[in-house]
Amino acid sequence: SISLSLQGIPIEPKDIDLATTKNGLILIENKLNEFVKVKIEKRLSKINLKWGIKSYAYFLTLEINGIKIEAMACLKIKNVPLKFEKNDINLIKIGEIEIPCLSIPKIYSAYLLAENEEKLRIIRPYLNKCK
Repeated sequence: SISLSLQGIPIEPKDIDLATTKNGLILIENKLNEFVKVKIEKRLSKINLKWGIKSYAYFLTLEINGIKIEAMACLKIKNVPLKFEKNDINLIKIGEIEIPCLSIPKIYSAYLLAENEEKLRIIRPYLNKCK
């Protein structure tokens, strides 16, 4: 949800979600070991359990300065792997830092596949502004 917030959608972020590769997860776990709360594990995505939709990924959970960070890799929703291309990423500049964020249309397509109507309702009004 922080990605949505940084791209202008009025949503209160609860945590930071990162998408990476499995090797990226291993690198994050090794470099930020002191902040790791839950080591890398393959599991069902908790968000989709309430809708009965199977989605699997490798997850790594960290906490830095009280902020929960969940890094994931190899995400599959309904056995469909989510692929991210370079044009799916928007660089959002905050001061001197550029933060890579998954584009609103790409986020929307993932929630559409996951049938997360709550998030779809929030994002839908902003889709036309992205084109």
